[in-house]
Amino acid sequence: MKRVLIIQNDPPETLGQYEKYLRKKTDLTLIHAYKMRSEDKFPPVEQFTHFIIGPTPISANDALKHDFLIKEWSYLQEIIKSGKPCLGICCGGQM
Repeated sequence: MKRVLIIQNDPPETLGQYEKYLRKKTDLTLIHAYKMRSEDKFPPVEQFTHFIIGPTPISANDALKHDFLIKEWSYLQEIIKSGKPCLGICCGGQM
């Protein structure tokens, strides 16, 4: 079964019906990145087959002003190096 990680970057900015569909069809994990504390870590990239990076009203140009997005940027580098499919939506796509 496909293991999908969704990184939600803003409370109201969900994936709506897509998330509901993915919950039925995949083993889905949802992380609320905006709630992450400095000691929190993202799960190992190896645990997932696909990644979705959700939207936020924060501009990607301002990502370095937000601790959780700095941490997420580093994690995205790991995902890219892995070669696994990754979909970014809005700011998630710009990062």
